[in-house]
Amino acid sequence: MEATAHLRFLRMAPRKIAVVAQLVRGKPAGQAIGILGFTPRAAAKPLKKLLESAVANATDRSKGAVDIDKLFIKHISVDQGPTRRTYLPRAMGRATPLHKKTSHVHVILSDGAEVKAAAPEPKKAKAKTEAAPKTEKKASKKTEEKKG
Repeated sequence: MEATAHLRFLRMAPRKIAVVAQLVRGKPAGQAIGILGFTPRAAAKPLKKLLESAVANATDRSKGAVDIDKLFIKHISVDQGPTRRTYLPRAMGRATPLHKKTSHVHVILSDGAEVKAAAPEPKKAKAKTEAAPKTEKKASKKTEEKKG
């Protein structure tokens, strides 16, 4: 069971949001909400609200059948949105450009059922028993040439 939530056109630079998003990437949803509640950064508040929305989407989509304690953040990405360009008036009729950046944040929550089913079995490494004797033969030829 997966649930998604999107936060678009957030009036904050993506670099600042990505730092906070890295704190909660891969964590359980309840623990991530707790971390964001005590993070003293401006980006923590909208990310917490987005995460709570994703949890609400998961419970609504499954009609209450999903266990909220098993939800974890499968994927969180921060992308840059459109940049608003404005100008600040300065002395002698000049103007200074201001670039007000926006961000798009996407969250995917999962309960782990798809991850366990889709995980491939690990491949066994083949033992290389023939490689060792070949290197010994080469070494013995070199030592014979040096002696002779």
